[in-house]
Amino acid sequence: EMVDNKAVVDYDYCKGCGICASECPTHAIAMEREVKK
Repeated sequence: EMVDNKAVVDYDYCKGCGICASECPTHAIAMEREVKK
Protein backbone atom coordinates (compact mmCIF):
# COMPACT_ATOMS: atom_id res chain seq x y z
CA GLU A 1 0.00 0.00 0.00
CA MET A 2 1.32 3.48 -0.86
CA VAL A 3 0.93 6.43 1.52
CA ASP A 4 2.55 9.79 0.70
CA ASN A 5 4.51 8.07 -2.09
CA LYS A 6 6.00 5.54 0.37
CA ALA A 7 5.21 1.86 0.73
CA VAL A 8 3.69 0.86 4.06
CA VAL A 9 2.57 -2.49 5.44
CA ASP A 10 -1.13 -3.29 5.39
CA TYR A 11 -1.32 -5.14 8.71
CA ASP A 12 -4.85 -6.36 7.94
CA TYR A 13 -3.43 -8.29 4.95
CA CYS A 14 0.12 -9.13 6.11
CA LYS A 15 0.58 -12.57 7.63
CA GLY A 16 4.27 -12.07 8.43
CA CYS A 17 5.38 -14.91 6.17
CA GLY A 18 8.17 -12.95 4.44
CA ILE A 19 7.31 -14.01 0.89
CA CYS A 20 7.16 -10.36 -0.21
CA ALA A 21 10.71 -9.78 1.06
CA SER A 22 12.10 -12.91 -0.58
CA GLU A 23 10.37 -12.20 -3.92
CA CYS A 24 11.12 -8.46 -4.17
CA PRO A 25 13.38 -8.05 -7.24
CA THR A 26 15.06 -4.91 -5.85
CA HIS A 27 15.41 -6.25 -2.28
CA ALA A 28 13.59 -3.16 -1.02
CA ILE A 29 11.67 -5.11 1.64
CA ALA A 30 13.23 -6.40 4.84
CA MET A 31 11.50 -8.43 7.52
CA GLU A 32 12.15 -7.45 11.13
CA ARG A 33 10.74 -9.09 14.22
CA GLU A 34 8.41 -6.96 16.27
CA VAL A 35 8.94 -7.01 20.00
CA LYS A 36 5.69 -7.21 21.95
CA LYS A 37 5.80 -5.18 25.12
